[in-house]
Amino acid sequence: MSSNSKHIEIRILEPDEKEDATRNVVLFLALTVLTAAADILINQSRNSKDEKEVKVDYDPAVMVFLIEFIKLGLNFLLLSVCLKDVKRAVEVSKYEIFSNWVETFKCSVPAFIYVIQNNLSYLALTYLDPGTFEITLQLKLLTTALLMRLILDKRLNIYQWASLTILLIGVCIVESEEFGLFNENFSLKEAKGAEHLLIKSRLNATSNILSDQKSGSFNFIKGVLAAVSMTFMSALAGVYFEKLLKETKSKDSTTISGKNRKGSEATGVNKLWIRNIQMFLFSVPIAFIGIVLKRQDRKSTDLLEGFDFLAWLVVAAGVSVGLTTSLTLKYLNNIYKNFASSVSIVLASLSAMFFAGKDYGINFFIGSTLVFGSLFMYYRSGR
Repeated sequence: MSSNSKHIEIRILEPDEKEDATRNVVLFLALTVLTAAADILINQSRNSKDEKEVKVDYDPAVMVFLIEFIKLGLNFLLLSVCLKDVKRAVEVSKYEIFSNWVETFKCSVPAFIYVIQNNLSYLALTYLDPGTFEITLQLKLLTTALLMRLILDKRLNIYQWASLTILLIGVCIVESEEFGLFNENFSLKEAKGAEHLLIKSRLNATSNILSDQKSGSFNFIKGVLAAVSMTFMSALAGVYFEKLLKETKSKDSTTISGKNRKGSEATGVNKLWIRNIQMFLFSVPIAFIGIVLKRQDRKSTDLLEGFDFLAWLVVAAGVSVGLTTSLTLKYLNNIYKNFASSVSIVLASLSAMFFAGKDYGINFFIGSTLVFGSLFMYYRSGR
């Protein structure tokens, strides 16, 4: 055989690598389907009405609080199951939260970034029509990759950057079909998406402002700057939390109350639950403050007013999405989380087409093709 002959190397995946690959695929598909399901449930829960009686909508702020509170309890339950001892789970939690208070304080950062993000969204919705706002939010697809490069030193090749750009274009086309780009007659009922629960309430809060202004009178630059800043805040919270999940190395020799922890595998999984608990200890009070500040807008004192079966399904979906997102950040990364979110937008829209008879133009199918094509391109170019 000549020296110029090409050699083809075939590497067979080890069993552990196959398990990791299968786990990652399952996580991605689960996050995609759950996010799409949450989108559909939210849309149905806010729009379904009984012809015989007027439906009272639930308070989105209460919904967010319930989701955060249940996630806090669920993560402690998962920690207890992994440790096979509730008492031991309490000991681990006490040590990690109070003795290791520096790490706990680090977990407060995403919660406070979330507060800044909420305020920016109020500002953006004051000066932008909802269609432009939704389209601008998709810039998080690129800002996330940029922050991952700066914070996590995640290097993307030119094909991966190209795939993210194609994804951005595709999602914007799909969203423009769904919401109507620069549409002054945007209906508040059309707002959808698990991550936009509070956006619905902000749309209601700013509806008077929107009705009194024409699109040409919007302070466009100020609104766009606020929306772009919001995408950076959203990306920063996700990338920062991913850093917290991945930088902590499990130590078999760590002791709590004179007892050794379990092996590195169990400890590694437990770290995920601990990180979530530490973060929710801040996000739950912040969500409760949001309820207190918004109760003046509602006449009823019943926090669970409007919570029917569909509303509780939304809570369950929100909790499931939150847990799956944490696992995705630990074993994959924020870019795949954004891909899952983008694909879920397409799936939710397709469900509306097949089951609700909603019509879409050719642009929707072009955008959907770009979304799925960019996912394939990103995966192939990163192998």
